[in-house]
Amino acid sequence: EAFGVLLRRLRTGAGFTQERLAEHSGISANGIAALEAGRRKSPRLSTVGLLCDALHLDGEQRAALLRSSQGPTTTPAQRTDGRDFVDNSRNESLGDPGRRGPEFVGRSAERYALHDAWAKGTRIALVSGEAGVGKTTLAEEFAGELEAQNVRVLRGRSTQQQLGAYETFVDPVRLALAPLEGALPAKFHDLGRLVPGLFDIGAEVLDPSRSDPSVERRLLFEAVGALLVTLSPTLILLDDLQWADPATLAMLAFLTSRPDLTNVMFVATIRSTDLHPTTNHALSELRRHCSVVRLSVAGLSRAELEQLVVGVAGSAVSPALLQAIADATNGNPLYIKELTEHLLQSDLASAETTPAMKETGGTIVATRAVPDGIRQTIELRVAGLSRDAQALLRGGAVLGPSFNLDVAGQLVGLTGDELLGAAEDALLSGLLVEDSATNSSFSHGLVATTVYEGMPRSRRLALHRSAAVALENLGPTSSAETVSIARHWAFVANADSLARNTAAQWSVRAGEMAAASAAVEEATAWYRRAAALWDAPSAEHADTLVRLGSVLTAAGELTEGKEQLQHGLAMADAHDAASVFARAALGLAASVRYAQSDPERLNELETAIIKLGPAENVLRPALLATLRRQLGFVDSPEADRRRIEAAAAVTEVVLSPNVSGELLISLGSLRDSL
Repeated sequence: EAFGVLLRRLRTGAGFTQERLAEHSGISANGIAALEAGRRKSPRLSTVGLLCDALHLDGEQRAALLRSSQGPTTTPAQRTDGRDFVDNSRNESLGDPGRRGPEFVGRSAERYALHDAWAKGTRIALVSGEAGVGKTTLAEEFAGELEAQNVRVLRGRSTQQQLGAYETFVDPVRLALAPLEGALPAKFHDLGRLVPGLFDIGAEVLDPSRSDPSVERRLLFEAVGALLVTLSPTLILLDDLQWADPATLAMLAFLTSRPDLTNVMFVATIRSTDLHPTTNHALSELRRHCSVVRLSVAGLSRAELEQLVVGVAGSAVSPALLQAIADATNGNPLYIKELTEHLLQSDLASAETTPAMKETGGTIVATRAVPDGIRQTIELRVAGLSRDAQALLRGGAVLGPSFNLDVAGQLVGLTGDELLGAAEDALLSGLLVEDSATNSSFSHGLVATTVYEGMPRSRRLALHRSAAVALENLGPTSSAETVSIARHWAFVANADSLARNTAAQWSVRAGEMAAASAAVEEATAWYRRAAALWDAPSAEHADTLVRLGSVLTAAGELTEGKEQLQHGLAMADAHDAASVFARAALGLAASVRYAQSDPERLNELETAIIKLGPAENVLRPALLATLRRQLGFVDSPEADRRRIEAAAAVTEVVLSPNVSGELLISLGSLRDSL
């Protein structure tokens, strides 16, 4: 068998995706894709050895892979266990013992700083730099070295789409809970809000209570902290923290400030070019309560660049080509790898870089600004794919950095063998990597961005609409899926006014998900978006305003919260939305200071009670209980009479054999002394 065919068979037989094999071997996913596709010929013995180790091949399999590599030294006389070349390859070209692969070069000062921070018990290290400069690679190299010392490593990442509150901590918490195998103590049940479907308990445990959202969030933070305290020495990698949602940053600040969390160190990678001032301020504030190390990662030196190019190409390349790559990439490791892979695919690496080549190759090797060069490199790589694969990439780019292949195929009309062929072509190109049998990710955000921005807005609009409908038909089961649908409809609504109400409805649902997780900032943002999307006053519009006012009040924004509640109450009154009017009246009554009463608020409560009628047995008793409390601060016989009537009505409902749990929770959240 050809080397690429045999490698792919061994990889799939071991249950590895290209990405997973890349992680275990230290070879890039692009490099593995090139080997399997046959674009890279005669791999070095060191590369074969790394693959053998990563796949845990037996003697016969190692010998077969050696023979198929067709290297000049891969003869039958070699040891069949492969140990000859495996042991010697570790120091082959890098001159640095313990290297996990030929593509990690340089960064000795940064690695030393990270190890020093670990030894000193530093709480968090912030690794920043431009896109593709090697922040994640550096962090993973450091993590691999600690893993070799039996240190546990948990990984999480933020995405540009910000798919739900606490997105960055979902995977680390899930991995930390894995050893418990479902036998979770009650103190960890709040973690079900963070990791949906984590364990099988009654749904009522995860229902949001009506208590203060800030208290809910504190309980969630305490549960995560209590979990991490139980771990052995652990490193938590948080990738792309520049896209972290406010809830994630709040949780990070809480965890890093815990004095008992001495067994955990955080390492966060940050794309400095995309860092929002608010996020930067939040990260800077960490210094006030914990030890912080900041590392700035720059481009590689010329010697390191040559080392990386040789590692990717598997052989020496011409000085002229090296100079062209250096001029085009400014030492950015990702750009170096992307450009070298393209030149290998185009069979240009073996040629001299002549003026004619610069003209025909265009900006691939010309000295230009790095973003333009890499964008055009990616565009050329995409153009080399089949039409179906290009369409699949467009569908995936609309869905996000990680996406379901079937859904992406549905957006662009690909099913069955056509979809499988397109996916295989894209995976072999290295532009996509496999996450699972059904999901794939772009090899880097630059690829997704290039593909997405290369589409006309009309095509983006059509694909966003198709994505929203497809995901809606599947039925969202998580906060991330709901947020994704809301995001697609919001894009459509910007261009199509007929979609505004649908977009508003999904924004409200996304806000509800955030509120249930005590993510007040996210809930506020979604409710604001929904309020701006409704095309006319309506009962649904009023409901959105009341929700927005409630979360603003809970967050301490009392003035604006009260304004939104009053606006919602007036709109609900105009559209005969009795339950919305009642919720607004309750929210406004809560703004009255204790031991005081407000005639306007009392009138709103009485009006809401009349609107609901005696048959309503949840909101009406809550209104009566609130009315009873506030009438206690009015000195008049009529107020005393009405207060006694209200108390009697509430007592009657509470003592009913059929009293609902929803009512009891509602009354409890009012902190009523009845």
